[in-house]
Amino acid sequence: MHSLTLPEIFSSSAKVALIETLYHHDRGLSLRELSELSGVQIRSAQLAVESLREHKIVRTRREKNRVIVSPRKEQDVWTLLSAICRELEAFKIRERAAQYESAAPILKFISSGRALVDSAARKSRHE
Repeated sequence: MHSLTLPEIFSSSAKVALIETLYHHDRGLSLRELSELSGVQIRSAQLAVESLREHKIVRTRREKNRVIVSPRKEQDVWTLLSAICRELEAFKIRERAAQYESAAPILKFISSGRALVDSAARKSRHE
């Protein structure tokens, strides 16, 4: 077994989605939950979890008839992946803020236009 490289992790959208989902939860998730929350089909999630488990990024355990998946937080690679997830979240927040800032003048214009339309409608009802 060779070490899983970052390009191998990030070339799989299923692995990325599962890692992001696990990053946002403090507890282990059942494979089904993980699949649903990440938007990954169950079979793709199974294959991705198997690869991540083999490379010691996640651990699995059986709980009755469920497979519980949790990150191996003690592994250096999980620390790196967590940092990447944090930066990605910060980037998304900055991107949303920038979109809002660029949309603010448009929203103000729309709001003032709506006030004019409302005013005109009130005047036409009184005439």
